[in-house]
Amino acid sequence: SRKLKTSQMLIANPNLPLETLNDIFNTCKKMGVIYKKVSSIFDISSKEFQITKISHFQTGDLLGRVPVRLDLASMKNMIRGKRVLVTGAGGSIGSELCYQINDFDPDCLIMVDIGENYLYDLEMKLRNQNSNSKNHFLLCSILDEKRIETAFEKFKPQIVFHAAAHKHVPLMEKTIDTAIINNIHGTVSLLNLSHKYKIEKFVLVSTDKVVKPSSIMGMTKHVAEKYVQNMANHSDTQFICVRFGNVLGSNGSVAPLFWKQILEGGPITITDPRMERFFMLISEAAQLILQATVLGKGGEVLVLEMGKPVKIIDLAKKMINLAGYIPDVDIKIKILGSRQGEKLTEEIIDTSETFLPSSHEKIKFLKSKNPPPNNLPELVNALIQNAHHMTQEELRKELSKMISQLRTSENPLS
Repeated sequence: SRKLKTSQMLIANPNLPLETLNDIFNTCKKMGVIYKKVSSIFDISSKEFQITKISHFQTGDLLGRVPVRLDLASMKNMIRGKRVLVTGAGGSIGSELCYQINDFDPDCLIMVDIGENYLYDLEMKLRNQNSNSKNHFLLCSILDEKRIETAFEKFKPQIVFHAAAHKHVPLMEKTIDTAIINNIHGTVSLLNLSHKYKIEKFVLVSTDKVVKPSSIMGMTKHVAEKYVQNMANHSDTQFICVRFGNVLGSNGSVAPLFWKQILEGGPITITDPRMERFFMLISEAAQLILQATVLGKGGEVLVLEMGKPVKIIDLAKKMINLAGYIPDVDIKIKILGSRQGEKLTEEIIDTSETFLPSSHEKIKFLKSKNPPPNNLPELVNALIQNAHHMTQEELRKELSKMISQLRTSENPLS
């Protein structure tokens, strides 16, 4: 390196063992050499790797996930020239979805979010993107049915990606009424509008927390999944669910919190040393959501392959190492204890579900022994009405009862 007077090193295989990467990082630091990674995807249609960007190493590189193989041609064919609406467009997944959709030249992209700053940041991000899409930014809640329906009438979307949700587990434990109204009622409202306006495809962005749900957030998304499947049985619209685990670096996730704590000198706080989660990258999640949307024809739950679960304490230690510090020496790790609704481990499928292969190696179809009951709309509407006047504990019992019955084929809802 000294002989060649190297000033920058590009690492084309960011999936090297962490020890090897640490050795490279330390050597580069000693010699004043900047090190970056080369990101790529494999395009199934062209059988070629495409370099997507050159960037600094980040937390996601600690997961050791291999590059995603994508059929870019099928994704472009699905999006190009179409009118696409995305809810929760300013969030972590929503904004990445918008960025990738915009790159496929839709006719127009309608982005809905209740967060003013999120929507502004998204507008700035897309401004410099080379796309022919006509972009529209709609600042409103998904619960504002009048404004949402006006957007359906005006823009006539053909594909809807529903990423808007209240997702923070501890917060939703304390505001069960809000969780039901936003995550269930908001989804039902969008589903009804999508059927009314003959949308081609509707995609619910779901979560592994729907599996044997212990949290209010997971329960509300479980009901939303079942409602999507129910709608698929009564509509020409292709209603699809895409389920996956945690997204590293998303708003409110552990990675940004850990970085903040490291910058402050520690300690890093975790709830339980045994706790583990499935993780994937934001860009990978958005790419696979689009790929799954190509595969889904209506009524399916598609699951993204999440790899092996990662212990949160191990992630914390790796992040401390990546920052150039020694765990429990330079930066302490503090155990707080589990919070209400949290599980030590998450699962991607329920006991009543089985995997079926798809044409993509990282996407599976789910087959369930418990299809949604025909009277689910009436029961869900009753739950939504109860959310406006029942106490939090009464709502917890009502929601838990519904989940128990939905998950048990021997006890149909009545």
